[in-house]
Formats: sequence, structure tokens, C-alpha cells
Amino acid sequence: MDLSSAISFTPHVKQAMAAFTVATEILYGGAAGGGKSFFVKFIACLLLCFVPDINVYIMRRNYTDLEDNYLLGKESLETLLEPAIKNGTVHYDKQKRIFKNVKSGAFIRLFASDHETDIEKHLRGKEIHVGLIDEATLFTPYQVEYIRTRLRMNEAVKQSIRLKTPQWLQDLFSDFENAFPRIYWLTNPTGPSHGYFKTEFLDDHNEFDIWQMYEEYKDELIPTFKRQFIPAKIKDNPSLDEREYAGKLLSMRQDRAVGLALLEGDWTVNLSGLFNDVFRKDDHVIPNFIPPYHWKKWTGFDWGSTQPFAHLWLTEADGETPIPELGNYILPRGTIIVFMEAYGIAKDERGRPIYNTGLKWSPQQCGDWFNEIEEKYRIRNVLWQFAGGDLWNYQKIGDMDYTKAHELEVECGRSYTRADSGPGSRKNGWENIRSMLRIKPNEEMPRLFFCERVKHLIRTISDLPRDPKDDEDADTEAEDHAPDALRYGLMPIYRGKDLPSPAQIAREQREQEERDAKAYGGFGDPLGYEQDPNYKNQENEDEIFEKKPQKKKSLDYGDSDPLGYTSNSKSRRRRYSRRDDYES
Repeated sequence: MDLSSAISFTPHVKQAMAAFTVATEILYGGAAGGGKSFFVKFIACLLLCFVPDINVYIMRRNYTDLEDNYLLGKESLETLLEPAIKNGTVHYDKQKRIFKNVKSGAFIRLFASDHETDIEKHLRGKEIHVGLIDEATLFTPYQVEYIRTRLRMNEAVKQSIRLKTPQWLQDLFSDFENAFPRIYWLTNPTGPSHGYFKTEFLDDHNEFDIWQMYEEYKDELIPTFKRQFIPAKIKDNPSLDEREYAGKLLSMRQDRAVGLALLEGDWTVNLSGLFNDVFRKDDHVIPNFIPPYHWKKWTGFDWGSTQPFAHLWLTEADGETPIPELGNYILPRGTIIVFMEAYGIAKDERGRPIYNTGLKWSPQQCGDWFNEIEEKYRIRNVLWQFAGGDLWNYQKIGDMDYTKAHELEVECGRSYTRADSGPGSRKNGWENIRSMLRIKPNEEMPRLFFCERVKHLIRTISDLPRDPKDDEDADTEAEDHAPDALRYGLMPIYRGKDLPSPAQIAREQREQEERDAKAYGGFGDPLGYEQDPNYKNQENEDEIFEKKPQKKKSLDYGDSDPLGYTSNSKSRRRRYSRRDDYES
């Protein structure tokens, strides 16, 4: 069969580069109009016609998009393959959406995943040799990773492909011997997996870089895929009038930044992001500094175990003190700065963060780390600490039921106040962040800044997608932990209230302890305050709150510990091996 009889167009340079690269897991795309859909049709038809026994899967997030792009119109797969269908080489099963080469056994299957569970239900047991995942960021991270597990090819098929594929086609591939299985993720910078792909492909690598991925198995590193990001832009697609198409994208007057991101394929902007119209690194990120002692400071904490935890330190400028790190600039009074973070995300064997995966630490391990940070950076005068409601879920410790908040108080001396979780508090919190990020027409700067070191908050707030069912809320399946911690930390501000006084927090804490004592069946002093003689003698509640905790024993940073953290007090090794180290 002549190639021209089955495929009615020739790939442009970027399409050919992506098609025949030595990489086996390719992120291809970025800008609108880069030729991604044509690429899918080209590579699928090419493999169907000339590579025997190959299984090609084309996937979209929903069936309507799949049908519109590949099954209808003059540029549908059926139209492109019409000569091969007419001469009997290819059979098209419309009901199953399968194109099969009856002579070689190769086939193309089109598949849509309208629901989260469709991926596992329909791909379980399947063997994918080539995956073409269109608009990949619309799939959830779980779906993306499940699709990747279906990529496999047995040796018999590999041998058949090597023997029967035409030599001219083998020569087009940079490494045909190891070309399969392979997968292409084709997309624009938008959707619930925007942050996932940005982390996996772009954050630590340049365009066109190729790097080997590994997975650990039985204490060995097993090579898996070779990855590559190939950007696609309008100028790469000769079939489009660049000026005309660019003009249409930039006509988005409601949000010109989105039009620019579509035009340039800018992955620093999540086109479906909750804050894409108000957050800009150039406007909101400032050099690192530690606030003066007399500035008010407080924290926001989002607990996580299997998923990351996030702990943020915030401060409010007094409008009088110059900051040397900012060129002695005096920030306006009431400006909020997030100046420090502790983010508990797991890392792979090469030290790279694993998307949305936590450390599985205990509350005490978290609290010890927070204390270390405050000691190292001499963060003083932290008056208030806010956390999400899950910190008050009960957990079993020995024979007693304690909350995580209790463990942090008892073991680490850290007392948290429960953030507002009433009806509408989540959306109100997001709107509060938006209002503080927005630069108003009569003002020169926003009310909220982030120091450079809070890298995970900066990363996730710029990537945070909207809820597909509610534009005013964030997608709860995304990596939203640091933004949640920020929301908790800013809640008193959006409610139009002053931050609570130390006396108020001490009073609320004591009332909570009394309620907990009843829940424990009469165990009247779960936190051991009656054993502290100073507690009963305090008449001023401010003194109770500001009483300095007993100094902890210093930690021994021995060389035998990979990260240098060993507990002296109990001679017990703690697993800090995957902690995301804060900057020195």
C-alpha cells in the first residue's frame, strides 16, 4: 500500500520530531493551533498501515470531543483511511470504534473516559503499544498514571515488528529497536493535570531535553521511559495563517493573559486556573527575608499524610520598617507576606518531588520540623496558628484517642486554632485570596506577597485548577494543600475581623480541652496541664499563652543518618529521608 493513499498530509518539522524521537514518553504541545490533532491522525495511520501487530490507542476525556476530532468530517480517520478501507486492507468497526489492518493485525482503538473509573474498567488487562492521549491535562493524575501502567509489549510482538516493518520506516526512527511501547501526551496548559505535567516534564528540564526515568524495585533502579517535552506553537504549523489565528486568540478581551498563554503555550499559566487572572510571579514574588521581631506573625497549616502537608508562616507589615533585602523599601501597613513554608512532599530516588504524594509523617514529626525551622531562622513572636478541621479528627495513641492537634500540643508545644469551616467558608477563602492578589486600579501593588522560598505555594497556587462543576471553587483532586493552608491563614482577614488575641486563643483552647475531657469519659486532664504548677497560678491569660515552652533537647546531626536527623531523647531514628529541605 502506498503511504500517500492512506495518509493525505505530510508532517511538519515538530510533528516529525515528535513522531520519531528516541524518547518513549513525550509531552507534545503547548500553544493552540500547534497541529496536535493532525499529529495524532498521522502517527496512528502510519503505524496502522506499516507496523504489524501494533496496538494504537487514541484517547480523549469525553466521547463528544473524541467524535468531533476523529470520527466526523472531512478530516476524520475514516476519511483519511478511505482508500485502505475500500480495497479491504483496513476494516472499520463503527460500534467498537476500531480500525483494524486485516493483513498485519495492527489496529487503532478510540476510547473516551467520561468518568474517573472508566479508565480502569475499560483498560484493565489491555496491552497498549502506542498511546495517543489528546488533551491529556483534562485527565486526572490518577487516570494518567493508570494509562501509563497499560503500556507494555511482549518480546514476540517486538520481534515481529523488527522483522516485518519496512526498512525505510525503521530508518526514520532514532532508535527503532527500542521505540515501543511509547506514549504521547498532547495538550495545552490547562485542566486538572496541568500541575502534574508541569512538575513531571517542565520544572527541572528544558525544552527538547531527553532523560531516563527509573522506578525502584527490590532495591534496584529499573529503567522505564525516556521522557521529552516538545513544544508546539502556531508558527510551527504551516497549515494555519499565524497572524489571523493569533488575532483571534488575542481578541479575548475578558482575559488577555489567557489568549497570550494559548498563543505562546505558556505553562506558567494554567488556563483553567482559579487564580490565573490575578497571580503573576513578577507582581507577587519578592526576595526572601525574615520579618522583624515586632511584626505580627502567624501560621496556616493544612494537614496531610498520604498527601502532602503544608505549613505557612505569614506576617503583616507595619508600614514603618525598611527591609534591607528589598532595598530598604517600606511595605505599606497591612501588607501580608508569606515568608516561610514547610511542605511535606515525597521524593523519588533522584530527589525529585512525587506529585501530590505525602511523607506519611506523624503529627509529632511535623511539629518537630516546624520547631526546627523557627529555631534555625529565629522566627519569633508567632502569636497565632490556624489549621484545617481534619487536625481535630481522632486517632488512636496507645489506649487513648487523641486528636492530631493534641499530639502537636503535647509533644511539640504547638497549639492550633481551628479555622472556619462553616458553609461557604471555602469559597469565601478563595475569594479573599483573589481580592488580596488583585492589583486595584488606584493602587500600585497587591496586598499579598510571597517570598521566593515558598516555592511549593507559588507552584501550586499558579497551577490550581477550578472545579469542573463550580468555577468559584478549586478542584479538590488537584494539589491544593499549600493554597488551603494560605486560605486558613487568611480567614480572619476575609471575615473582616482582627486576628484573635493570645488571651482569646488561650480561652478557646481551654474550653476545647474541657469538651475533650468529657469525650474521654471523664479523663479530666488529657493534656496534663494540672501537672504544670505554673498553669494554675497564672491570672493573666496572655501570660499563659506567651509562656515559653520548655526547651527541647538538641538533636544530634550524625553522619550516619542520610539527612542527619536522629532523636537523642529516645535513641530513635526518624525517617526524614524524603523531607523537602527548606533553604538555608
